[in-house]
Amino acid sequence: MKIHSGLKLSKSEVLSLLKRFDDSSETPLHEGIDFNTYSIKLSQYAFFVIASEKDLQMGFIAYYLNVEKHFAYVPQVVVHKEARHKGLGHSMFNVLCDSLAANIECIKLEVLKSNFYARNFYHRERFSYVEDHNERILLEKKL
Repeated sequence: MKIHSGLKLSKSEVLSLLKRFDDSSETPLHEGIDFNTYSIKLSQYAFFVIASEKDLQMGFIAYYLNVEKHFAYVPQVVVHKEARHKGLGHSMFNVLCDSLAANIECIKLEVLKSNFYARNFYHRERFSYVEDHNERILLEKKL
């Protein structure tokens, strides 16, 4: 498995990535976001950690950097169904943390309160509770 961090992607590359992982969550990605609009936003402002095996993308983390406030915000973490329960999410976060540690103090993300699997995963990754955001919880990991 190869994991690359700090990648910038074009709109078409982001769109392709979103389509590849559309059915990797309990709720398909396209039900919560407009792929075209979101792919433009991500291509303009986000960086990516991408895990691939034999030229097939198996997982990704999208993140925004707030250099002035010394944090990264993660709006998307997705692991393909075929790659789950093999430590890929953990490995991607390790690569992300290692690549950001020199300039960033923490990583923030939101998780649905109802997504117990993801909440447990982030707890194992040492994210801690920050505040309640209605249906979501804001979590933070100090680097």
